[in-house]
Amino acid sequence: MAISDALYIVEDWISEHYFVSEDRAGSFAARTRALMDRWRETSEETPSWRSPRERFTSSRTALLSRLLDLQADAAALPEQAASAERRERLAERSIDVADALRAILCYTDDPTDGTAPVPERWEVHVTGPLRRYATRGVGEAPLAMLDALAAEDVEDVLSKHAGHLPADVVLHEGTEQEQVLTTVPQVLSALSVDRDAPEFLLVLAGRYAVLTSSRLWPQGRYLVADIQTIAERNDLKRGGEVERMLAALSADSLAPDANSQIWWSETVAESISNAVGVSADLRDGVRESIEIIANEVLERRRAQRLEPLPNEQAQVLALQALRYLYRILFLLYAEASPELGILPVGTQEYQAGYSVDRLRDLTQREVPLSAADGTYLYESLDLLFRLVNTGHGAPPEELEEGKAAQHGSGTLVFENLEADLFAPERTRLIDEVQLGNAALQKVLENLLLSKEKKGKARGFISYVALGINQLGAVYESLMSYTGSFADQDLVEVARNGDPKNGSWVVPVDRVDESMRPHLVMVEDEYGEKTPRTYRHGEFVFRLSGRARQQSASYYSPEVITKFTVSQGLAELLDPVVNEETVLPEGAEVFKDQDFDRHPIRRRRTTAAEILEMSICEPALGSGAFAIEAVRQLAEEYLTRRQAELDTRIDPDEYAQELQRVKAYIACTTCTGWT
Repeated sequence: MAISDALYIVEDWISEHYFVSEDRAGSFAARTRALMDRWRETSEETPSWRSPRERFTSSRTALLSRLLDLQADAAALPEQAASAERRERLAERSIDVADALRAILCYTDDPTDGTAPVPERWEVHVTGPLRRYATRGVGEAPLAMLDALAAEDVEDVLSKHAGHLPADVVLHEGTEQEQVLTTVPQVLSALSVDRDAPEFLLVLAGRYAVLTSSRLWPQGRYLVADIQTIAERNDLKRGGEVERMLAALSADSLAPDANSQIWWSETVAESISNAVGVSADLRDGVRESIEIIANEVLERRRAQRLEPLPNEQAQVLALQALRYLYRILFLLYAEASPELGILPVGTQEYQAGYSVDRLRDLTQREVPLSAADGTYLYESLDLLFRLVNTGHGAPPEELEEGKAAQHGSGTLVFENLEADLFAPERTRLIDEVQLGNAALQKVLENLLLSKEKKGKARGFISYVALGINQLGAVYESLMSYTGSFADQDLVEVARNGDPKNGSWVVPVDRVDESMRPHLVMVEDEYGEKTPRTYRHGEFVFRLSGRARQQSASYYSPEVITKFTVSQGLAELLDPVVNEETVLPEGAEVFKDQDFDRHPIRRRRTTAAEILEMSICEPALGSGAFAIEAVRQLAEEYLTRRQAELDTRIDPDEYAQELQRVKAYIACTTCTGWT
């Protein structure tokens, strides 16, 4: 895993597993290697052209010297130094370093190292320290680059109280929408909500480069490159730190090509596809974990001399195991989404003593034989489940002062969900005997790590990258499975022995030579391939032929829900009006075109009207369409409300505000039938 403290992702700007994986395909490393190969081919075909890698290696020493001097002066400035003083001391050299980086990264037409000019591929619109890059002849500018003053820490670059610029940025100058912006966060936030928002935003601030997007900056998600540290290490191996940094920041990666396509757009799309692939791994992991939990319950019942479960309890046990697993998945998703406010993820106490995420390291350690049957992991999770379900209040002193405990404030507070998912009676069979450490470690390994594959490293699953839609898809995929107790020894079979599209079990005595190629093989403790076998009395969780057709249980992929909901809202929001339409007082009407480009008039829907709309999903299974409708309406509400008030939500607060609106819409206007 290519984990670097000088090139890293914050809050899953893209899937961290995708970004650090060394896989030969379907990873950022693979994309980087392909880009380096393209640069080498171009250099061979055009000897006068020098790639960003060649430029970096030839100018590294000079760049490093300038960065060291600049950063020393930035560190010497007192924390309370005024913006004017910072500009006087740092502006000119910060811009010089940014210019040098633009030359190295091939953004400028005239390289500073004397090599042949880069072909003029873009139109660059400059507004003070802000540059916007567009394909020549195309109006849209999908990349914005901002020069900022050097700072001692990247947090200072992005802080709303710091983030100093070498000069003010004036947007929409001379119009009613004119904005004078003085800090990096102000500029990024204004660009993110602008009608012509660029897709990508790049900040150059001395030793630091920060890459984000208009869609994800409001959620505090971005990539950081510490260029000075990378230059000092000078890791030039194939796919190493230098090449990955150049791939992340170069003009070939961020500026639009002749067809207005952007390398990073394709990379982000691939990382999403990678997350979908991981969801398939997670589906298999959940299915396997149901069997692990159920068989652990049976084994512990025998050890504790309890009555064996009757056959009709097999499916009950399967559902309880699935519910137990979804408790863990729910908490992993909540930990990856602090804006939900479900867990106190910002507190040191929670991270160190309660979080599910802290158990990641334990998944890669061997459980001592003496602790295999112990229940430390079970008890840790059980405590967390109870805190989430019943809640844990603020300290008495805060209650006396009438202060509400804030997530991330250092106060350990759990909201009481009182959700059916966490109701104790819903996992009665499991709680009656508890779960051993060895079994639960295998379960956590299945939920936290991607599937082991030949030639591919296992990586931690990103629950931000997966999202609620993929978790719903995992749930849907298990709807056609049922649990049973083996009434004789069974073996698993699948087409050509590959269970990825489903498998079945058959009695051992029915296996003949024609069936052997279809046996599902697994490695035993000695590394030998052996048929996957279920002994008499073991729990089996496998496909049940017509269960899905009988229940009409099908999950809609995210691409379908997004498109369908967006098309529906396009007709619902801003309705078409004519001369006979009775308009409410103060209604805003604007001109538009229909699909045949005929002129029409529309009435603009207000933010308040969005909150009055009703959402109904008649066939509510996992709620994919309802969830997507809530998300799109909440985003639309915030966009319109900001425009109505002529204000902008601070990026640090946007995710929380969005969550509030989503919660309001979901709780007051959303219904469905199963």
